[in-house]
Order: sequence, then structure tokens, then C-alpha cells
Amino acid sequence: GDLYDCFMRDRKLFFCIGDVSGKGVPSAMIMSKVHSLFRVLSEREDSPALIAGHLNQLACRNNETNAFVTFFLGILDPQDGALVYCNAGHDRPVWLSGDTVSLLPAESNLPLGVFPDISYVEQSCLLKEGDGLFLYTDGLTEARNPEYKLFMRERMLAELSRCRELPARALVEAMLAAVGQFVAGAPQSDDLTMLYISRKSIV
Repeated sequence: GDLYDCFMRDRKLFFCIGDVSGKGVPSAMIMSKVHSLFRVLSEREDSPALIAGHLNQLACRNNETNAFVTFFLGILDPQDGALVYCNAGHDRPVWLSGDTVSLLPAESNLPLGVFPDISYVEQSCLLKEGDGLFLYTDGLTEARNPEYKLFMRERMLAELSRCRELPARALVEAMLAAVGQFVAGAPQSDDLTMLYISRKSIV
């Protein structure tokens, strides 16, 4: 039920991450539709809020199972670090800047597919050279160990603080190793997706 994407257009990085409610074929179809439409809409639209609004209207059509999608999308200009983004009910990304590891200020808005006629809030910030943005689905924070304890956001932030100076790929691998060590072989309860973006690299 997870999805993500990223591509360059007009020297800007368009990216997204999402998590579809439920399981099975209906959820997979919603995921596929949102994923493909993100590409189509982003080829001609530069506003994350408008992209989210169009995606929401399309996700609401013929949605007989009432599935919804938590979704975060952004547009990053690597030249000056300007980031414009919109959050549709997804877990807030983590902003890594120097010694600081904090949640990105992001209004949650409603997930895609809930109500057709809603407006989404667009926000912006400036990423300095070397800053990173860690995006994830709740399969990370809600990963369970054999005692049914959750990985939780606090542990995620602590692990990110510990490995914040690693290159992008190594950071993602370190986080995957950390959650693997935590669950200690317990069955995976949900999909897990992680995406790390910086002004230097993307994994």
C-alpha cells in the first residue's frame, strides 16, 4: 500500500511518498492511480497544493471502498534550496540540518480520497546545502518487536540523529538495519518505505 516517486523537470526535483489505507486489490488500484496521476499532473503543474487538489478529486471518484491515501509531495530547487510542499495527512518528514534533527513544519490537511471539494495548504522552506529530508511511511514508526512494542517516532529521531552525517544511501541502510534489529525477526505488520533527499544526493 506504499508508493513513492521522484523525477527532475526544469531543473527541479519533484517527489512524493504515500500510504494507502487497507489492503488487497482495491487499495492497490488506488495506489497505482495516484502514482501514475502524480507523474501526469507534475509534468505541467508547479504547485504542490494544486497537484494534491487534483489528485484528491480523482481519488474520490468511484471510490466505493472509501479507501484514502496519506500523501506528501514536494518540489525542491537544488540550486537555491527552495522547497515547496504539501502534506495530505501523512507523517511529517524529518528535517536534518547540521546538528539539528526535527520534524518539518507541515500542516496535515486531509488525506486524498476523503472529500472531493477541499483545498490544500501549500508551505515552503529553505534547505541549506547539505540539509536532508527523510520521508517515511508508518511501517517504520509502527514496526513491532516480539513484545509488541512499537519502534515509535522518538526512536526514529534518535537513530537519525546518530547517523545524520552519513551519505544518503548509507543513512537509509542504517535506518533499515536499526528497525531490523528492533523487530528481531517478528513478522512484518505493514509496508515500510523510506526516502532520503538532500541537496547533494537522493536515495
